[in-house]
Amino acid sequence: MDLAGKIMENTDRFSVHNYNRYPVVFTEGRGVWLFDINGKRYLDMLCAYSALNCGHSHPRMVDALTKQLKRLMVISGNYYNDKHAKLCEMITALCGKDKVLLSNGGAESVEAAIKISRKWGYFRKGVDEN
Repeated sequence: MDLAGKIMENTDRFSVHNYNRYPVVFTEGRGVWLFDINGKRYLDMLCAYSALNCGHSHPRMVDALTKQLKRLMVISGNYYNDKHAKLCEMITALCGKDKVLLSNGGAESVEAAIKISRKWGYFRKGVDEN
């Protein structure tokens, strides 16, 4: 069995099957291109479901991320940080909205949507609390 086959076999053996994976093992990305374990080039049409729509390994992104990783990687949303407010201000101005929610993924977004919907129901529709 070749190395790609062994990696796919071990992935299937040791990880939860929450995705139907395509039979290719990527090892590198540059811009819009992905490269498999054998060096074959593919156009990245999924972009990690838009989580990586900035492309792969762009030098300015790598520099910015490296610089930030040397300062502060990630902290809980229970704390303030020196970049959050400015980013939110820029996004609200761009979108013409009052507030913005920054989240890591679907779980936080759905949780916030439920809370906002409940609050709207309490204040706008007279829904009894709880």
